[in-house]
Parts: sequence; C-alpha cells; structure tokens
Amino acid sequence: MVPENLLNHFIRGYLDGDGCISFTKNKQLRVGILTSKLFATSLKDIMNNKLGVTLGVYENHLGNSSEIKVSSAPAVILLNYLYKDATIFLERKKKKFD
Repeated sequence: MVPENLLNHFIRGYLDGDGCISFTKNKQLRVGILTSKLFATSLKDIMNNKLGVTLGVYENHLGNSSEIKVSSAPAVILLNYLYKDATIFLERKKKKFD
C-alpha cells in the first residue's frame, strides 16, 4: 500500500530498477517494465483509472513474469506523471525522456 502522494515516485523507482525508456524504429517513445504478473495487472488498472493510459501487459517468455509496455503519446503521459516533482531519479533514463 503506497500513499497516493508517493505513487508516482514509487513507480518511477520501479522503472529505474527494472524498466527501460527507448525509441522504436519509427522514433516513437517506448516505456517497458519487467515485473510480476500481479504488479503488472495492478499497475495497468491504476494507470488506466488515474491517467486514462492503457498499458499493454505481456507475459514474459519465462512464464513467471510480465512486461508492461506503452509507447507514443501514452508513454509521454505516463512519464510526465512519473517525473512530476521528481528530485531523485536515474539520470540516464530521464535524459532519454527529455
């Protein structure tokens, strides 16, 4: 249970640890996070309700984890939320977003 005012910081920390910010071949921004199925489903619901962003959840080939993926405009919305009021973050990932 993460307090509402810290939710973006918690998710950003998760992205810094087990996620990536990259660009597709068409130069679209993409965000991916490797996580448990339970956390992926919870995060998908939270982001849909809070931001109106639909995250794709894909089962990992190992079968015991999932990957969250989002690209283009929804990725920008998600990252704007995650970096809002941020003072601590992995700089190399934030630079890709900037």
